[in-house]
Amino acid sequence: AMDGYFTSYFGFYAMQKAITEGAMNSAGLSIILALIVLLCMSKRLISASTAAIQIALCVSCVTGIMVLLGWTLGVIESLVFSVAVGLSCDFAAHLAHAYTHQPINYNIPKRFPRNLNELKLHITDSTRKATAAITELGLTIWMGFITTFVAGIFLLTADTYFYYQFGLFLTTIMACSLIFSFCFLMPLLSTFGWLDILIENSTIN
Repeated sequence: AMDGYFTSYFGFYAMQKAITEGAMNSAGLSIILALIVLLCMSKRLISASTAAIQIALCVSCVTGIMVLLGWTLGVIESLVFSVAVGLSCDFAAHLAHAYTHQPINYNIPKRFPRNLNELKLHITDSTRKATAAITELGLTIWMGFITTFVAGIFLLTADTYFYYQFGLFLTTIMACSLIFSFCFLMPLLSTFGWLDILIENSTIN
């Protein structure tokens, strides 16, 4: 009989598979949970859905940036990735909540627009509510962005690789969240947010 030994990378591949599936599942479950919380908080389907889409886009952009930077998915990267939803939902949740709690204009017909003039009235009212939400929370959101972004910049100067990674993650997620909040979420709500009122009226009636 001949003595020998056998080595393989099966354990490494199994761990990589578990890390990848765990990161994807945590991100997906976090987005679903964020959608449920937004629905309960705002009671508006369109506003909550657009906010959840904005969160998913932020996570997707950050993931793509990390891939382009050459990150490999390890234990630390998986932990960093799993908190992406929690950090990216802050701006969206506050703006969507402020939008849905603006005063309602009862002079607008509570039915689906039958002509261009009624459609213009709905979009104008949605734009008013979006503008008011940005006016109320714009400075607060910018201050939250600046404080977190500056903290991430300081982490980029650290010698420890984990601190550098987390600083890069913080600056990226804050930039994406701010851009998508003001350039995607609010324009989308100002264009289609009026559908929430129609859905609410149809369910009541």
